[in-house]
Amino acid sequence: MKKRILFVVLAMVLVLCGCSMKKAYKKAAPPDMDITEDDTTGNPVKEPEIPGNKADWTILMYVCGSDLESEDGFATDNFNEIKKIDFPDNINLVVEAGGTKKWHNGLDDNKLTRMVCKGNDWSVVGELKNASMGRTKTLSDFIKWGTKEYPADKYFLIIWNHGLIDFGGVAYDENYNDAISYTELGDALDKAGTKFEMIGFDCCYCANYEMADTVNGYCNYLVASEDMIPAGGWDYENWLGYLVNKSDVSSEDIGRKICDEYIKRYKYSTTGRLITMSLCDMGKYDKLNDNFEKMSKEINKNVSDVNKLNDFIAAVNTSETYEDDTFDLKSVVNNAKKVIPETYKAVSNALDDFVAYNVKGRSRTDSNGVAVYLPINDEDESTLDRYAEWSKNASMLQLLAYIYKDNWTAPEWAYENGNEIINDDIYNYEILFDEDIKDGYVTLDVKSGMDYIADVQFELYLYDKEYSEITLLGYDNNTQIQDNRIIDNFGGYWLTIDGYYCSAQLVNSNDDSNIYIIPVKYNGIETELCMVYSFDDDEYTIAGVYSYSQNEESSRLLDLKEGDEIIPIFMCSKITDGEDEETYTYEGGTIEYKEGINIEEVSLFDGEYLFRFDITDVFGEHYYSKLYLVEIEGEDIYLSLIHI
Repeated sequence: MKKRILFVVLAMVLVLCGCSMKKAYKKAAPPDMDITEDDTTGNPVKEPEIPGNKADWTILMYVCGSDLESEDGFATDNFNEIKKIDFPDNINLVVEAGGTKKWHNGLDDNKLTRMVCKGNDWSVVGELKNASMGRTKTLSDFIKWGTKEYPADKYFLIIWNHGLIDFGGVAYDENYNDAISYTELGDALDKAGTKFEMIGFDCCYCANYEMADTVNGYCNYLVASEDMIPAGGWDYENWLGYLVNKSDVSSEDIGRKICDEYIKRYKYSTTGRLITMSLCDMGKYDKLNDNFEKMSKEINKNVSDVNKLNDFIAAVNTSETYEDDTFDLKSVVNNAKKVIPETYKAVSNALDDFVAYNVKGRSRTDSNGVAVYLPINDEDESTLDRYAEWSKNASMLQLLAYIYKDNWTAPEWAYENGNEIINDDIYNYEILFDEDIKDGYVTLDVKSGMDYIADVQFELYLYDKEYSEITLLGYDNNTQIQDNRIIDNFGGYWLTIDGYYCSAQLVNSNDDSNIYIIPVKYNGIETELCMVYSFDDDEYTIAGVYSYSQNEESSRLLDLKEGDEIIPIFMCSKITDGEDEETYTYEGGTIEYKEGINIEEVSLFDGEYLFRFDITDVFGEHYYSKLYLVEIEGEDIYLSLIHI
């Protein structure tokens, strides 16, 4: 596993066991983002107290507490940071709070609450009948009210909650299983009628091309993260203190301060390796958008050649990767130069202009400030349909329809406005290979279709012959590819934490590090551990543990604390005549987290294991080798073909 290897998981489904590796093993229904609007948010229970003077700044915080508040009180923690600031009369900080089942600060769980922070404390200025914070009207009403009653020269909107990139939305309300989609967010901003100086997202995965397109025209600056945000969120005390003490500070300086204090906040935490934060100049967006459109058309012009298509998919999948097919845009552009020779420089330069400032952790060296959502590895029709609802890029939609051929069709308008890809012959291919054990290694000799192969991995299972039981140890791409030959490079080692084996899944790799997810039970809750391996330091580090929302489709990263309990989880199946008879989970040993915990690869214990290759082609189709029995006895490894 310790290799400088580049790969992204392409539809990693455990076909043999019939189950998924992620915590979203039970994938929940997406939040409802198309709720019929009514008047439930417009009737305050208490009349608000209104200030009389116009301020320099009004900061509007839309705090949808969700499980982040109900389970751990993270919104309350941020409120407590904010009230340390003695706001002068020229700065208003106004909050609408809701969207959670339980507040940890005395707020009414069954109402929407409006507050202002003055004199180092919060004052409730209005309570409203409860309503979903995942609705267009709830957000637009708050903006209208806040800008009317707390007028200022400049407005800063901050949305606090989860970000749901594959659903294209923010502000997940756990009471209503509802979130604001990108389209609905644009509608809310349009209805509010306010031009913001800044819009910020204390939410995961919001510094992306799609979000920039959504807020374009409604703000001068965008502040957000390409990646996941740790559960503690922004450092409000320090950046707000900076604003209060420097009344003439520029908007760009405020954005830079938010980024700098954010990176400082997590510098010494486990989550600090993976963080990013960007300040984007929305005045430069149109130039970026024009060049991105030209690049998309050039991609479509060239990918009718299967080699170019493969080059593009490889370029995307070896770029800096975040969650749910989200990639750093500049990383993609730089990797795809061979496919887009006419446009890559213009897009790269436009990105440099658009990103006014960005910061990043040690394991995000190729994060450049703006991500892009490219669902080229997700054949789920509902995911693609959701993307089509809010994407305006006709060429990109056509590209996806081209990749998924008979499995998905782009909307009609995309074919009318895009650069259509025409090459039906590209689908006339076969991936064929001979396989054998040669010189002690499983070897595949590819006879046809090598140009169509996008990714090669292997799956490893513990095998209990007596009980016909297999246990998934994980996936890796520790393989050798020589011309048309694929050779396994498995050496009999596997990852352990404090001496306990775990089911490791490599999800991202760059020149500096590998990132793994590991299914675990964390303090009694099933989730995933995030692990980083640094090539320079030659060591593994736990980056944090994922805190999932109620619907399991959004999350933040939590720091581990001394004494936290970690139990590795393994997916198991009983096999009868080659078919799954029963699928279940198995818990490993109990690990007590402590600083400096030992994480290393060790030799697998003596026993029998199963190995097979999983080949993915450029269209997302999978091809599997035969199953091979791996017998480990001390330092010796024996391979043989097996039928079960």
